[in-house]
This record gives sequence, C-alpha cells and structure tokens, in this order.
Amino acid sequence: MSLRIFLDHCRRQQLLSGLPTEAQLYPEDMPSHGECLPRFVPEPVMAKLESAENLARIADDTTRRLVVVLIETGLRASDACNLAIDAVVDDSVGWPCLRFFNSKVRTEQVVPLSPKAATALHEQAEAVRAGLASKHPVPLPAGASRSRWHEAVLLCDARVPAAALAS
Repeated sequence: MSLRIFLDHCRRQQLLSGLPTEAQLYPEDMPSHGECLPRFVPEPVMAKLESAENLARIADDTTRRLVVVLIETGLRASDACNLAIDAVVDDSVGWPCLRFFNSKVRTEQVVPLSPKAATALHEQAEAVRAGLASKHPVPLPAGASRSRWHEAVLLCDARVPAAALAS
C-alpha cells in the first residue's frame, strides 16, 4: 500500500483528526524508485545446473545440448530453439561465434561461444544431419524440447524427487 492511499483512507475514515483535509501528496514529494539491479541465478544453483553429473541425468541428447547452450550463452529458450543448423560461424581469428536472430530486438546478432557451447551446437548439428535427432529442420526443436526442458530444470533441482518426474 502506498503512503498516498494510506493517507486518503485515514482522511475518509476520519482516523487522523490532526490531518488537514487539504493536505495532499504530490508526485514530486515522493522519492523516485530508481533503476533496479539485475537479478542473477545464485552460484550454488548455477553449480548444480552446470555439473556434469546433473547434465548426464537428462536422457535426451537434444535437451541436454539445449541446456548447455542456454547456460553458456544466456539465449532465450525460444531463440535457441530456432537456431539455424549453420548458426556457428568463425570470427576473423577463428574463434567460434553464434549467429542468431534475437527475437526481442528483432535483429541478427553474433556472440562469441565458449568451447562447451560450440561443441554442443556442433554435436547437435551433426545429429540433425545424420537424422538422429527427432527429424526437425532446426538443431534444437522447440516443440519436442519444451516439456523436456521443464524436466531438465527439475532434474537439476535436488528438492524434486525423481518419482515426481515420472508422471
């Protein structure tokens, strides 16, 4: 509840007899809220998500690679699921970069990749080319992975019993 609402309520209910009826609060009387700092995933949670043991618990290779790409790049899941099969390109010094369409700002972007993310994307592209991955035209299919993505997040959370995922 804001201070303005509180004072209006007190005035209407005559709860503060010393409050003049003409007393008002103006926007400039109130402090500004300022910019909020970004929120980050706590380190212990990220350590669980990134651990090889927890990643190995994800049975589907496509979903496991999707999780690695999301962790390593910070992409939105929808953007990662719509990557082109040739999304990994080398920059001028040979470092792997990801070329993708950023749906939020509606523009193509290129970001450097970690070796782990580059490996996951190369493996997925090879699996798609070899016909081993769900027969989708994109490396990380959205429709096939959304329910498995939720499962992958739950698997990394030690508080969720494995039996809960069976349903």
